[in-house]
Amino acid sequence: MRATDPATLQPGIRPLFRAAADHVRMHPASGLSVEDRDRVADALEAPWGIRQERRLREVFAPDRVAPGEMTRRITDVVNELGLQPWKPPEPLDPIEEDEVSLVVWMGVMEAET
Repeated sequence: MRATDPATLQPGIRPLFRAAADHVRMHPASGLSVEDRDRVADALEAPWGIRQERRLREVFAPDRVAPGEMTRRITDVVNELGLQPWKPPEPLDPIEEDEVSLVVWMGVMEAET
């Protein structure tokens, strides 16, 4: 039944990726269209691993770089790593009681020697 609930199919997004996506949405870069900016932010809000996080951490320093330049650097990392927006799997239909046609029970006993 867990696979029938869309809320349980949502990915866990690491805090750095969430912060970078928020930054990209709030600070546009020159030459970056709204569609590209949304694609980059959506790609960041996906369940990426530590390897991608390390690479993003190398460039994400919003207090040391101008906001537009930081968005450009984040976009370059997303393109370099080939990150794509996450597409959730389709939830399964709930199982109805009449769909269950076989229930199996097995017991294990110690063999007599």
